[in-house]
Amino acid sequence: MTPRIAVLSALLLLPFAARAGEPSPSAAEELTNTLLKKGALSQEEARPLLDLFAKERQAPKAQFTLMPGATLKINGFGLFRYTFAQAQEPSTDTNAFAVKAARLKFSGDLPKDFKYSLLLDFARTNGASTQQNSALYDYLLTWAPDPAFNLTAGQFLIPTGAETLTPTDQLDFASRYNGQDRILNPSGRDAGVQASGKVLGQRLYYALGVFNGSGPNTTSNDNGDLLYAGRTQWTSKGDFYGLPSSLVAGVNGFWKRTKSDPSTLKSSDLSGRTFNDPYNRYVYGADLALKAGPASLKGEYLSAYLKGRHWDPVVHAHGWHVTGAWRFCEQFEGLVRWQGYDPDDSLTNNLDSEWQTYGANWFINGQNARLTANYTVKNEKASRVKNDEFVLQLQVGF
Repeated sequence: MTPRIAVLSALLLLPFAARAGEPSPSAAEELTNTLLKKGALSQEEARPLLDLFAKERQAPKAQFTLMPGATLKINGFGLFRYTFAQAQEPSTDTNAFAVKAARLKFSGDLPKDFKYSLLLDFARTNGASTQQNSALYDYLLTWAPDPAFNLTAGQFLIPTGAETLTPTDQLDFASRYNGQDRILNPSGRDAGVQASGKVLGQRLYYALGVFNGSGPNTTSNDNGDLLYAGRTQWTSKGDFYGLPSSLVAGVNGFWKRTKSDPSTLKSSDLSGRTFNDPYNRYVYGADLALKAGPASLKGEYLSAYLKGRHWDPVVHAHGWHVTGAWRFCEQFEGLVRWQGYDPDDSLTNNLDSEWQTYGANWFINGQNARLTANYTVKNEKASRVKNDEFVLQLQVGF
């Protein structure tokens, strides 16, 4: 059997495997692996198929045809979490159970090269603001006539921050890293329009967007100025000493003249600093992800720069993480993360922190049934506080 015939055979079997909805390897995947072992397929020829099989296995979706050219896909997941947080006095240690997320997504294709997506979350956070408590996350319509050019309008993720753009059910740990959570808008979503696409053999991704800059689920802009955001990302795949490997590198940022910065950085960590309205808010960052066989290494740096009139303060904030992981087999993964956060590099206080998180993932059925355990050692630069945290999280999806 020639490689061309083998690939064609695997593709013909793929629809039957997808309709069956089985989490185990499909007939097409088994055929591809057999041909790969026997040398009938090279790693380069087999990789696109294996990547496709992995996506189908980890994120199956119920799909319906509504009318010619229109489809509906439904998928969702829930996160149930136990948290133990240390306190200065053992009697005030925190033990808590919570439904961290309960999301349902409706998406699909429409005629004339249009796509749509609606993402709802039914979980509530104690003490959250009205916009954070809203069930609406994503509501968007995309015109996608070509992979090199897509045009999206609605409410969705601002293209800044690699981990921000990672779906919640695909995260390495139970929570995103601290600096990203505090520097960016709550959830990183906003209302706006964006042009995006993949060029140069789909290795280079770009996104350029214009948003209100006031955060999600708000009915108006804060001052009439808009937030401008962009991201470029390069992806390459190959072999590293016989192991399938990949490299992803990205840079991104945004800017807005604002008077109502909805980030935790401004509303909480810089609550004592006064800025005359409006002031400039810049966020920029870079990220790198390497993977070779069972090993992976990721890192991201994110910075915010707040500057107003000449008599206003100038604030630089920084957040970063470096994460290493090793996949022992299909079902078990060990991880370690180092991360830091400094909301104002002109001051030293207990908001300046460096954390270490040790984690383990048990993929019971890929990402659709996953148990995550994390222990975070929290170190403050000014004075040590007893506030380490243990999280055990069950993720169930379809």
